[in-house]
Amino acid sequence: MEFRIQETATGLFEIIQTQPVVVGTFAEKDMACKVMSFLVKDALDHPQAETAALPVLEELAANEEPADWTEEELSAAFGLVGKGEKLKTVADQFGKSWTVLRGKWGAEKKRRAAMPNTIPAPSVNLPVPVADQEPPVAKVSKAIAELAEQPECRLCGRKFEPTPDRLDLCARCSHGA
Repeated sequence: MEFRIQETATGLFEIIQTQPVVVGTFAEKDMACKVMSFLVKDALDHPQAETAALPVLEELAANEEPADWTEEELSAAFGLVGKGEKLKTVADQFGKSWTVLRGKWGAEKKRRAAMPNTIPAPSVNLPVPVADQEPPVAKVSKAIAELAEQPECRLCGRKFEPTPDRLDLCARCSHGA
């Protein structure tokens, strides 16, 4: 709420109380900023213009305000969203605002993530079957054998994997060539 003093044509001074009025509601901030810039520009171009009351916008704003989400509705909505339903679809099913549901769903996800894991750790150490694996020494010797089979770079002498476009140069030397 804002107050200002305005001089009348008769030389008297009026105290004017300005109350905010919702002019429009937008889903995206960019669109709201664009419309606001048009309104501000229009107000600067016509500073003394009388603004008529807009009962239609006030009625729309009153009709647009759905009742707030109840706990039962939220838990049911969270169940649907958790199963993969879209936020807008779920909000339309309940006849509520999807943007409010989006904020509440984000808070619910944060709350769920902050909760400790409720699955208790097993108290008995069970043996884990291990498939027959190669011992690490065998893996290393196999890798060394594969490296020995690789050709050497013509410029630097390093072992490398040849490519179709550079059969005799390693990647490092082929970038400089």
